[in-house]
Amino acid sequence: MKIAGEYSFNDGKEIVQTKYPKLLNEIKEVITVVDALKCKTKKNKEKTMTGKLGKK
Repeated sequence: MKIAGEYSFNDGKEIVQTKYPKLLNEIKEVITVVDALKCKTKKNKEKTMTGKLGKK
C-alpha cells in the first residue's frame, strides 16, 4: 500500500515528526508492507466488470 496524502492539522505533522520520529517511521514501514490487493473485498456487480474486486 502507499501513502497517497498527508494532512497536518495545527502543525500536528511537524510535532509528531520532532517528538516521535521512530514511531512515525515504523508506521510508514507498516503501511508499505500491507498488500492492498488483499484489502479489496468488494466483488463488483456491474454488468461490464462482474466479479472483479474493487474498492470497498
